[in-house]
Amino acid sequence: RSVQDYVQFLVTHRFNAVRLPLSADLVNANRPVSAAACGGAYGGMPMLSVLDDVLARLKEAGIFVVLDMHTLTHPEGNQPMWCGWEAQCTPATEAPLFASWRALASRYCGRAEYAHVIGADLFHEPFGAKWGAGADGERWDLAAARLGNAIHAVCARWLIFVQGVGSDAG
Repeated sequence: RSVQDYVQFLVTHRFNAVRLPLSADLVNANRPVSAAACGGAYGGMPMLSVLDDVLARLKEAGIFVVLDMHTLTHPEGNQPMWCGWEAQCTPATEAPLFASWRALASRYCGRAEYAHVIGADLFHEPFGAKWGAGADGERWDLAAARLGNAIHAVCARWLIFVQGVGSDAG
């Protein structure tokens, strides 16, 4: 199916907003996408140019967008921590996530053509993290605050969405 088919589905079923999953690796590298990965429509285009087009189509349809950092890697993997597979995150291991959010906020905030991009879902299901307990490198509550503040330093108008840790740890 084409991107326009999906957008039309959203319009037909009266969606007014979507959560658009992304990969930090793809955002940071901004490599050309393969034709096979996207049905040929975007083959050879840099990933962020593909995202630009998808966002333009969603805006034209009147649909708000929350960008979601769904994974750090490509191909997708559901990492337990915001720094990947590490047991404890450090500034060095969490740097790719921070870099991708700064790049997205710089690209999509403050420009009229992207006024429908309303938020950032910081990281998908950090199920290996803790909330309010444990060492600093395990605490998603502290990392989410740092990451949200870093995004707001670039884009103060975005809503920041923080998923829970999905366990009873803390």
